[in-house]
Amino acid sequence: MRLAWATPFNVKSAIAIYSREVCHELSRRGINVEILRIEEPEGEAIDALATSLTVHSASLQPSAEFLQDYDAIVVNVGDYTQFHLGALRLISMVPVISIIHDSNLQNFVHGAVERGLYLDELVKRLPGNDGIADGINPQPAELALFATMSCACVAHGPHYVDLLRMACPGPVAVLPLCYPDLGAVTPKPGKEGSFVITTFGMINSNKQPERVMRAIASSPTLKDKAVYRLAGAIEDGKRMYYEALAKELGIRPPEIYGRVSDEKLFELLSASDVLCCLRYPVSEGGSASLITALYSARPIVVPNFGSYADVPDDLVWKVSYGENEQDLTAVLLDIEGDRAAAEHRSHLMKSWAQTTYSAQNYVDKLLPLVDLAIEATPKVDAGRKIGRLLAALDIGPSDPVVERTEYHIKHLFGPSRGLQ
Repeated sequence: MRLAWATPFNVKSAIAIYSREVCHELSRRGINVEILRIEEPEGEAIDALATSLTVHSASLQPSAEFLQDYDAIVVNVGDYTQFHLGALRLISMVPVISIIHDSNLQNFVHGAVERGLYLDELVKRLPGNDGIADGINPQPAELALFATMSCACVAHGPHYVDLLRMACPGPVAVLPLCYPDLGAVTPKPGKEGSFVITTFGMINSNKQPERVMRAIASSPTLKDKAVYRLAGAIEDGKRMYYEALAKELGIRPPEIYGRVSDEKLFELLSASDVLCCLRYPVSEGGSASLITALYSARPIVVPNFGSYADVPDDLVWKVSYGENEQDLTAVLLDIEGDRAAAEHRSHLMKSWAQTTYSAQNYVDKLLPLVDLAIEATPKVDAGRKIGRLLAALDIGPSDPVVERTEYHIKHLFGPSRGLQ
């Protein structure tokens, strides 16, 4: 099999790191896989990941004839326009397998519109446009934009897969995100008299530092023992806000490290008594930072939502999806009150994560979908070509001829087979 894998491929992209892991595993299984970069020039100028695979520059802008040489084209779609804009060109030319990494693609669509692509007008015509854009729930129209032009889709969490199935004409699957261990070190928790809580990654309100701080403030035990660390890039305004909030709540100011190296990050994780992997709203499919935390073998608190909820209940501590601080306080006190039990549990989670999020497990689940996508491609391609012809004739989606055409395509090619 010859496979094109379209992705950002620079050192600052978690999707690039994921892609390299998956592509190397595909190659180990005898599949001829080539990487098509899809970043804008600024993104492609960032150092590329090392690989022995063939990597085509984003400046190549492959033609439909070039793409015909592949048995399947896999396109990675994420919410950061600068890293993923080239995905649109590929999706518009040929039926692709779309790996949808985020449950909310509004930022991508807005970024494309700012660059002169009129996707907002297209989105208005797609299923789910009557949904409420509240910033919390997955947005049907933006997801439908990509799913409807794909011959198959992959989601990395259960919370948006139904929206993909609503729009995609081919098979859709939920796969646990694949992500490597980038250097987790042996846990070295701190002194008995302190309780180190860490939030890491891009530090903003989405990761709920305020919820953690209010949970600390609501317990005399936590106020006395908790040391709260924030490790990751943070805007000056947010830094000042969290420092002022700590003073208002009467707790220790958070230790704010800003952006740190991978080595420093793993050092901070290993010295933590608990890692808070909270999100509200959850806008991604799978979470690379959650997987990194699991590899670090520290007690972890997650929201009971999306891919976070997929981690077994006996491995992590789950709290409500939202802003409730009482259940978070209770969980933190539970961990602090029996650290030996928490340590035992955290070591079990690492073993589970090493299997669940491995490249081998991912490719085992991906390849059956690829086979079904290849089978569905002629039907999807016929539908796209006929659709363009109908559009050229100014025939709208509500015209009866569209329904009759869909009926004949389905009966000509037969029903799509799903994953067993």
